[in-house]
Amino acid sequence: MTSSPSLRPYVETDWEDFLALDLETSRNALRGASEEVRDRFVARWPEFLRSRYGWTAAGPSLHASLLQICEVDGRFAGHLWLTEQTDFFTEERELFITAIAVVPQCRGRGLGRFLMESALAEARRRGLARVGLGVDASNGTAIELYESMGFTIKRLSMEAVTTVHPPSAGLTTEDR
Repeated sequence: MTSSPSLRPYVETDWEDFLALDLETSRNALRGASEEVRDRFVARWPEFLRSRYGWTAAGPSLHASLLQICEVDGRFAGHLWLTEQTDFFTEERELFITAIAVVPQCRGRGLGRFLMESALAEARRRGLARVGLGVDASNGTAIELYESMGFTIKRLSMEAVTTVHPPSAGLTTEDR
């Protein structure tokens, strides 16, 4: 029988499980990228964590980080990483869900909702009225969950892909 999920603080021995799941979910956001781009991302991610979040053996140390591990039946089932940020436009402090992920074999069991409820409770504990997050536009399951919990779209990030001609292509400015 499956027990209820529980949360505990990240410890050094969680690194391999955390990194594997974090990279899997991050690579999903890069599904349109070449394998070379995806591999470069994987190679540079640990150093990014160290430089951007002050990652040490004990986990992230900057931005009032809280990294919790979700377990089911004593096994790693996911993680919830929270940081405090200041909204650039409003200057309001908010709790930001830096990463939330559930291992594939535990998806569809309510763990995402459990982690989100934990994030909202942590915001209340810290006295923060706002909770933010980013989500890949193609992750419909996550978007549905967030909307069902009262999250709304605040800003959209959009991009266009252009055709780049190297200078040696012999094109004039008008051709580009």
